[in-house]
Amino acid sequence: MRIGFLALIPLLFALLVLPWPKVPRSFVKTLLFVIQVLPLPAKPLQWLTRSPVREQVTYTLPLGEGSGDLYRPAGGRKRAGILVFLGIIPVPQDDPRVVNLGTALARLGFIALFPWSRAMMDKRITPEEPGNMVQAFNRLADTEGVDADRLGMVGFCVGGSILAIAASDPRINDRVSFLSAFGAYHDIGDVMAQIASHTSIFHDDQDPWEANHLSKEVMACQAVEALEADHDRQTLTSLFLEADPGSTDVPEGLSPDGDIVFTLLRSMTAAGPEHHLSIEAAQDLVARFSPSYRARLDSISPVSAIGNLKARVLIAHDLEDNLVPVEESRRLAEALASGGNATLTEFSLFSHVTPDKKVDKLTFLKESTKLFRYAYSIVRLAG
Repeated sequence: MRIGFLALIPLLFALLVLPWPKVPRSFVKTLLFVIQVLPLPAKPLQWLTRSPVREQVTYTLPLGEGSGDLYRPAGGRKRAGILVFLGIIPVPQDDPRVVNLGTALARLGFIALFPWSRAMMDKRITPEEPGNMVQAFNRLADTEGVDADRLGMVGFCVGGSILAIAASDPRINDRVSFLSAFGAYHDIGDVMAQIASHTSIFHDDQDPWEANHLSKEVMACQAVEALEADHDRQTLTSLFLEADPGSTDVPEGLSPDGDIVFTLLRSMTAAGPEHHLSIEAAQDLVARFSPSYRARLDSISPVSAIGNLKARVLIAHDLEDNLVPVEESRRLAEALASGGNATLTEFSLFSHVTPDKKVDKLTFLKESTKLFRYAYSIVRLAG
């Protein structure tokens, strides 16, 4: 890749000309990490470090047992621990991108735990998930070799939102030093309204926005599963989850919540803009959900929990993200702004959370530098 080769030039130049006795160790570690995760031809991190150890671990959950992959560096000294939650990803645990991230973190000297959620792998977001991540965090903290004073979280997409809730939990919020949330949402209800209306919104600014098929599938599943009435779930599952959308007529016998969900999903799946809800209409529908339905949405939304968040928060989002609109990260950053403990970085390099977007050379260099700065902040916080 020619762009990749050119991108290496300033990075290698920095390695050659900087006065090494004065270069912070965190700078070098970040530089090697960014080169490792970007689609570049050379991977010096693999040449300069020993192969890490990958093992499967288990931990107790309120309902059953959790499992995850633990990546640890060679050597026995105390290390910072990072809980990495990938959220809903349609790839297996052995996907090269996942393994590359885990081994890269371990090669940098971190002990990284990647918890795996069966519900998430089935494209479902359950109210139990934040509590499960609290247990995964405790498992990481108890891991031999982990420095209990240097613990953080890194979450992607839904994983970032769930970790924001978990990091706010009073059982662990004093021990979470930092949280990185990449491509996360602030309020799942707002996401539903934006997907249904094919429009993103931040304050008074509205833009056309078409969600990816995966986001639509997850939204439909989430909206239907949150309904309490069996008739609602069965009817709307048949209409929107088991086949192509059928009749646009409102089915008989739906509860008020079921009627709202039907209207949102009908707009989401409608073929032409003349059949789409306006963003205002979609927001009004979401606001009319019953308290019990809204409580289920709140249980998986950072908006309901981050008042208790004490960690340093690093938020990132790609401007052209079509799974979660960038406006969600802007709302998350805005909600945390009063504490002065959060920053937002917006990219034009990622396909959602994967740095593989086709861009010109200048943009690639600029965005790579931005990624370095973001990663450098994480590495410094992790120690």
